[in-house]
Amino acid sequence: MQNLQDMLSSRTTLAIKRMGKEIIDDDDEKLKDLRNEYGEAVYEAVTNALLELKEYNPSGRYVVPKVWNLKERRKATLKEIIQYIMKQLKTHKRKRT
Repeated sequence: MQNLQDMLSSRTTLAIKRMGKEIIDDDDEKLKDLRNEYGEAVYEAVTNALLELKEYNPSGRYVVPKVWNLKERRKATLKEIIQYIMKQLKTHKRKRT
């Protein structure tokens, strides 16, 4: 698992080709090793993570927290976030009184 973290945090590890939009270089040796050692599911998870890191952090590969709608497997909308916070506040008020 540490190897995966090292791969994601390294700035020079994986080549990303530019062809109108960002795509992962499938010929990269580290990606080939990752696919062979861990399988297709892990390879896809890592490449998706790399593309998302590049999309949200073009200046560097550091993690940015995002609120996630786990039921629908997507980023939560601002409306969903506010609804969740309001629900939590109402629940907290009931416990205090």
